[in-house]
Amino acid sequence: DDEICWKASEVQNIYELYAARSSMHRRIYTHPKAKAIEYMIVDALLEAEPIMQLKHTIGDAHLFTYLDDTILKRIEFAGFGFMGDNSVSNRRLSSIGAATTADAAGSAPPHFSQSMAQVHADDILANARCRLEDGGNGLEASQAILHRLRTRSIYKYVNEFVVPEEMLPHWKPVKASDVTECQSVGDGVHLTPDMIRVHNVKIDYTKKNRDPVTMVSFFTNFDDDMSYKIDADKVSSMLPRCFEERRVRVFSTSADQKVIEAVDRAFTSYQRRHIGREATIHSTPTRPAGAKRPRELYED
Repeated sequence: DDEICWKASEVQNIYELYAARSSMHRRIYTHPKAKAIEYMIVDALLEAEPIMQLKHTIGDAHLFTYLDDTILKRIEFAGFGFMGDNSVSNRRLSSIGAATTADAAGSAPPHFSQSMAQVHADDILANARCRLEDGGNGLEASQAILHRLRTRSIYKYVNEFVVPEEMLPHWKPVKASDVTECQSVGDGVHLTPDMIRVHNVKIDYTKKNRDPVTMVSFFTNFDDDMSYKIDADKVSSMLPRCFEERRVRVFSTSADQKVIEAVDRAFTSYQRRHIGREATIHSTPTRPAGAKRPRELYED
């Protein structure tokens, strides 16, 4: 039947394979600090978009090859004149268009148009000149985010809760505005959605809330010509009863402890309003007195 089948004696290992996958997602891929850094990189790129015009590279394969890890360095060093002078293009160092123009004149593939590259370069530089009239390079906000990232002043993980199993079928992703709307009047700090990042975590065994092993075919002997399914209750009595997990995590873009505490209170209020109780395992950890401060990038 052109179907991949497994020896019946491996059924426990199949379950462990799915369990290992979910564990890696939980402990590594969606780790709070990894997500905090990811949010900062995204925010930095969004702030740089009006100048770097990255969205224009999506439709062109050659331009797209310039979207590598050096983008963050180009943003960080824009305005330092490391290329020999302090011209508009060198001050920005967001030279996707300029580099493409050079390639088009030299080693660019035949299908890539030099006029197309020049249009991209001219558009980017024209946009930059408009913003440079005020004396800046237009990337200050993006550079500030990346400076925080380099000095380990990342977005602060506040808290999280697990969505109750009975609410999973109808649960909708939580937005930052949903949390700020639950802030109490007179809380001392006025929260806005841009001060919060919400991570809606969804981890399952690849089949939502269904047991994926019940869809796997098995055989007994290598010369068998018939496959069959194995019921979960024949494998173990210690298998999961639910194969899907949803968590809601909140981060504060500010390192101010007052803001973090305000986000925590609003998040707790959200849980009471939508779940009927506090669902967090523990309260938000506070920064102990005398704790090590974020390191400076250029310390003496």
